[in-house]
Amino acid sequence: MKIKYLPCQPHCFAFGGFDLQMIHTLDALYKIGVNVSKLNPWERDNDFELLHLWGLDVSQYRIINFAHKANKKIIVTALTGYSGSFLNNVKRKIINKIQWPNYNLQIIKLIDSFVVLNEGQAEFAVDYLNVPENKICIIPAILNDNFYSLNENNNLFSKMFGFTDYILTTGNVGVRKNQLNLALACNKINQKLVIIGNEVTGEEEYANQLKILENNSKCIKWIKELDNSSNLLQSAYVESKIFALVSHEEQQPMSAIEAAKIGKPLILADKTYAKQSYFKNAYLTNINSVENISNAILKILATPEKYIVDTSDYETFSSNMVAEKYLKVYTKLIS
Repeated sequence: MKIKYLPCQPHCFAFGGFDLQMIHTLDALYKIGVNVSKLNPWERDNDFELLHLWGLDVSQYRIINFAHKANKKIIVTALTGYSGSFLNNVKRKIINKIQWPNYNLQIIKLIDSFVVLNEGQAEFAVDYLNVPENKICIIPAILNDNFYSLNENNNLFSKMFGFTDYILTTGNVGVRKNQLNLALACNKINQKLVIIGNEVTGEEEYANQLKILENNSKCIKWIKELDNSSNLLQSAYVESKIFALVSHEEQQPMSAIEAAKIGKPLILADKTYAKQSYFKNAYLTNINSVENISNAILKILATPEKYIVDTSDYETFSSNMVAEKYLKVYTKLIS
C-alpha cells in the first residue's frame, strides 16, 4: 500500500495549523510503518494506490479528476466549518443549488472518503456539502507527543525572552485570529501578553498595527515563530498563567488543546468551535469587545481553577491513535 499526500496550497505562500497537521499525520503514519510520502508533481511515477488531499478547494478539482481517471483511491481531509444561524444556513443551501459549476460537489462525487475533525463538521458536510454519510470519517487532529510527557521546564522561556507572568496566545497573526483586540485588552488592564506566530501573508497592515502597539507598550511581546516540537514552545505554555484564543473562526484549535493539556485556564471566543466538549469549563467571551476580553482575563485571574478543562479524553488526539484511524480508512479503501 502506497499513499501520496498533497496540500491545498504551496506552503511557501501560506502555512498554518492545518498544514502542520498534515505533516504531523504523515510523520505519525510513517512511524507505524505505512508507506506514505509527499506527492511531487514534477515526477511521472504513478506507482501508488491512494491520493490523500488536504483541504477542499475548487483548485483541486482537476487533480482529483485525473486521479479518478487513473483509478486511484482518493481521500480528502477537509475543514468544513460548522452550521451557523438559520439565515446563514438557508443562504448556503441556496448557493449550493444555484452555483454552476459547483466544483466542490463534483469533487465529493469523485472521492472515496471525506475526513472531518468532529461531529459538528460531519453534520455540516452532510447538510450543506451533500457528502454521503458512508463517505464520512471523523478523525481528530494530532496533539504533539511532547504535550503528553512534559520535560523539566527550568524556566527556559523566561530565561530566553525575559518575560514572566504572562497570558499566552499562539497562531498566525491576522484578522481572523484577532490578536490585536487581545493585545489592546491586556494593555488596558496592564497584563503581559506573549504572542507567538508569523504574520499572515497579505495582512501586513494588521500586523503593523500590532507591531506599533508592541513598540509602545511594556505589556506586549510578539515572537514570530517557535518550532511546534520544541522544548521552548512547551516552556512558553508551561510558564503562562492563562491561554487565550479569541479567533473569529476556528475548526478544532490545537493551540487551545495544547494549553488545556498542560492545565492552563482558557479564554475562548463565544463561538461554535469553542463549545466542543474538549473545552468544557473554558471562559467564553465576546471577542469583538476589548472591554469584555479584559473583564474575562480579570475574572479568570481571580479564580483560575474554575476555567481549567478536563483532559481525561485527550488520548484521542495522540499521534498513534490518529495514525491508526487513518490506516484503518486506507486499508478499507484499498482492500
